[in-house]
Amino acid sequence: MAAGAAHRGTIPAVYYIHDRGADEPFYVGENASLLARALTHATASWPLREPWLAYLPLPEGTPKHVLRELESDLLGWHFWRTGRAPLAQYSVQPKQPPAAARGAAG
Repeated sequence: MAAGAAHRGTIPAVYYIHDRGADEPFYVGENASLLARALTHATASWPLREPWLAYLPLPEGTPKHVLRELESDLLGWHFWRTGRAPLAQYSVQPKQPPAAARGAAG
């Protein structure tokens, strides 16, 4: 990973959100900019007691189709293991708090 990428927040990654201590992911995702997506998820209202984000950073410039393929692989592994998709995978995503409530986040 290029050192500059970390400072620009453009690190591509596959990730999942899980409750602390949980045995399985609640949501699996991918993004070309992990920091931006993590900040969006951090301001969301998740139905988890203590949501955590686990991720695998990938080289800067990783093509979108590769990110989607890796996300699909993670989802396939989860389905093979449990017989179902992660609980929030195909449901409505958590609501973002009003901009005023985010305050200094910007």
